[in-house]
Amino acid sequence: MRIFVGVADAQMIELFRRRNYDEVNFWTPSTAGFKALKPGDLFLFKMHAPDERIVGGGYFARSAVLPMDLAWHVFGQKNGMRSYEAFAEKIRRYRTKNRISAENPQIGCIVLTQPFFFPEDDLLEAPADWNRYIVRGKTYDTQEESGRRLYEEVHRRLVDMAGREAHVPEEDEEPTLGQGAFRVSVIEAYGKQCAISGERTIPVLDTAHIRPLAEGGPNQVNNGILLRADLKVLFVNGYLTVDKDYVVRISRRLFSDYGGGEAYRAYDGQSLVRLPENIVELPAREFLEWHGKHVFLG
Repeated sequence: MRIFVGVADAQMIELFRRRNYDEVNFWTPSTAGFKALKPGDLFLFKMHAPDERIVGGGYFARSAVLPMDLAWHVFGQKNGMRSYEAFAEKIRRYRTKNRISAENPQIGCIVLTQPFFFPEDDLLEAPADWNRYIVRGKTYDTQEESGRRLYEEVHRRLVDMAGREAHVPEEDEEPTLGQGAFRVSVIEAYGKQCAISGERTIPVLDTAHIRPLAEGGPNQVNNGILLRADLKVLFVNGYLTVDKDYVVRISRRLFSDYGGGEAYRAYDGQSLVRLPENIVELPAREFLEWHGKHVFLG
């Protein structure tokens, strides 16, 4: 397991600690990619110097670069800010300092699930090799002594906290995705592109569960699909489905119920134009078949 110790903003951490969220977005004003961890690895929160303590952390789920307004739409106060205005102002302040201007800038999103926080009287000191001048963070590996020691210290504290329902991390454990992590993961898996139309305009794209949560579907990327807003409406309401061969099927009911819909007829029989590149993120056959049987109007 790899562990990333990230330098955290006190205001962000205070809100995270108070609200007991199931997931949080540890955002950065930079669009530099984050590739230090794989899903399930630990991300720890270390306060700004001169406070050299680690106060908690979470499981890494996904990283992405998203427009500022979409990051707020997906996560809201789980971005560690109380309002969109405060969130936008903080990002613009960071970017202005670096002479980067944009009305709706792209920002880096590091999505963490199952966040935890240590008791105030049992915070963890930063590793001995931590340099106080580190700005963003540092990666450790449990195959090395410093990383193993850090993991053991985190594990001990979480075991002690178990009575408060804290989760005890295990190495190579897959993270449980919250709604925000699910949405970001699907958006990234489909390359920010509608699976059916190929549309790339992010504000009109939305994620859909193939088998809804209310019907026993999981928050997994292979149970999700990214669609243009109008196509999502048709998919959710059964006027459109995707079969196990990734071919689009349009219900005849669309035309009889509304006396229109001719613009959608061209999609009938068309293969999806965008699919995840990672085989484990492809729409699962079991979920597609469920949608075809229980939602599609035929």
